[in-house]
Amino acid sequence: MPEISVIVPVYNAGKYLARCVESILAQTFTDFELILVDDGSTDNSPVLCDHFAGRDSRVKVIHQKNAGVSAARNAGLDIMSGNYIMFVDSDDAVHPEILRILYDISAAKGSDISICGMETFVSDSAPHSSKISMPIRTELFDGEKAFRSEVTVSNNRAAPWGKLYRKNLFDGIRFKIGITYEDLHIYPYILSRAKIISSCDLPLYYYFVLPDNGSAMRSPLSEKKFVAIDIQYDHYRFYRSKCADRSAMIAAYHLMLKFPRAATKIPDNKHLRRVFVRYYFRYFFRVITIPHRYLSAKNKLIFLSSIIPSKMLLNYFNTLYKNEPYFDSPNNL
Repeated sequence: MPEISVIVPVYNAGKYLARCVESILAQTFTDFELILVDDGSTDNSPVLCDHFAGRDSRVKVIHQKNAGVSAARNAGLDIMSGNYIMFVDSDDAVHPEILRILYDISAAKGSDISICGMETFVSDSAPHSSKISMPIRTELFDGEKAFRSEVTVSNNRAAPWGKLYRKNLFDGIRFKIGITYEDLHIYPYILSRAKIISSCDLPLYYYFVLPDNGSAMRSPLSEKKFVAIDIQYDHYRFYRSKCADRSAMIAAYHLMLKFPRAATKIPDNKHLRRVFVRYYFRYFFRVITIPHRYLSAKNKLIFLSSIIPSKMLLNYFNTLYKNEPYFDSPNNL
């Protein structure tokens, strides 16, 4: 059995898939399997997946009807046989040492999750992997401490890629299907199971921001994107249920920050503005009373400014509900 299972969800990634797969097959650590999950692609991705499987026995391919990236990752988890798991997006790439370095760190530190840094590219050109300088600086977190700190909710750490997971973390847990921002949803539940987490600042994951990428993070504001607010509130409730007050406070902080940012991006669309105002007041009364002691003075001011209805928000409210008793019932909040 391989030591590591690398899972790559694939959907219409023919333009970038070769770059991704070649970067994985070029790893200096060779004891791994690569699972390519073709999620009903309509371009040449299925052919490319089969090509790589025929070329290298470490490559396994799943072809399934289109069900979304969560279902694709879950399909990979269902057949993986490694002791560790790594996720890579099909339009990204990795440093040739990523598996070796994160595996060595995990083995040396007994880590359940090992995290590396990322480098962002704004073009589709192939990155030039730099030589790794030694020694590698590693930061170690006790799992309980990490769960109760900002490690839990930092946006760049919440993505599933750029990490090596011990497989037992996913026992009985799968990515939620049919929602936007599924990456953000699962992370605290996985993190709550980890006893030791290690992090190195080496940029071993290559993240590509591409003009034709249709991910939720990079697409224009729409009603679907408000799901991120629901997810952030779910995190807040989860942390509170685990008595992780610090993480709960920071989750609430990120939750309320989404509103002023979203307000500046809402197009001239009455329905979308209606949804925005409804979301704001739904969560305003739920987080206004939370303790602020875990925030710095600067972040307290930012938080307070985010929960005070802005002039723009009040204008939305007056325009949409001037003649409607919409908030008369608590059930509407």
